[in-house]
Amino acid sequence: MSSPVFEEMLYGSRAASKTLRICEDHPEAFAWMLGYIYCNSKSFPSLSLAIEVSRLADKYQMDALAELCSQYLENNLNEKNLAEIYNAAVTLKNPSLLRGCSQIVCSRTSTVLLEPNFVKLSQDALLHLLQTTLYVSSEVKIFRAVIAWSKYQIDKRNALSSEGALRQEIEPLLPHIRFLSMSTDEFVLHVMPSGVLTSDESTAILLAIKTSGSLHELPSICCSIKEKREQFDKSLIKRLQLPDVSKAGISSHTYSYEDHVLVANLRTSKTIHLHHVEYKALRISSMIATVRDPAKKVVAVYTSAGPTGVFERVITLHPGMLCSVTVSIVGRQQSALQRFTCNHDGVIFEGEQVTSCKSPIVLHYWHFSE
Repeated sequence: MSSPVFEEMLYGSRAASKTLRICEDHPEAFAWMLGYIYCNSKSFPSLSLAIEVSRLADKYQMDALAELCSQYLENNLNEKNLAEIYNAAVTLKNPSLLRGCSQIVCSRTSTVLLEPNFVKLSQDALLHLLQTTLYVSSEVKIFRAVIAWSKYQIDKRNALSSEGALRQEIEPLLPHIRFLSMSTDEFVLHVMPSGVLTSDESTAILLAIKTSGSLHELPSICCSIKEKREQFDKSLIKRLQLPDVSKAGISSHTYSYEDHVLVANLRTSKTIHLHHVEYKALRISSMIATVRDPAKKVVAVYTSAGPTGVFERVITLHPGMLCSVTVSIVGRQQSALQRFTCNHDGVIFEGEQVTSCKSPIVLHYWHFSE
């Protein structure tokens, strides 16, 4: 009554006797399944047992049990147990569970890649992951994770580790790594020393990175995508309109073409990732953001060409750090700076901003709960 497979094996054309000998199934999982069939037991003692039961539910075509297992695994899914669940989701072709795994990968890509259990993904699960939308600051992070996975697979088989063995292990994964989105320094420092690529392959890829010409000379294992991956999901960007301030600023200057301060000494109570600064009151030709550490030493400078205010790289601002945004404008503008403090989605923003009644300054940023 619970399984059409059992019905066929016991009473159908496959029935050989009244006794079934089940030798290949996980004994503890099979015992739990019997408890579910006869006693309506629904509480799983562990994640690993739920995965084994889900395999039996698929094998014996027990749809209700398969749904129970899937729901339990989805509810308990996180980056630490992702590999174990991802492997089962791919094997069982469970669309709901695969979506859940992909959502974890999308929302916490960097954490997933650095998780020790990442190397325990099956090759099929890793291939599925690499075809998911990944958000990273550099393609190098993906390459390093794939190298670590390949070395683990070789060690697990007690195989002799060599550049040839590593290449053989990693080759099916190489077309999913965007080598062309790396800088020449990243490629030379991180990819070439690995020995995964031949010298001819490395040379061809380096030439393609440096030029924007034809890609027909690329080796077959190289992905042709040159665009960098986004660091974070743009649909999750928060938008903060800085509060109105009076014209009684703390300082007043007639700024030159090269020096017009929009925001000075911006600091936050929690870590944010600044994508761009919007200010429509000025005709902006370029923008520079300078980040200082708590000792006010410059640690990074970011630029944004054109009027969009989108920086070349996402600016990560930790508590205690200071960020000032200066723009080059068309013409001259007299303005002043005024202190401000505001709370946005649990993050306190402080600093000084330019005073203007024409248009507000808007910060577009990400903030993720720790």
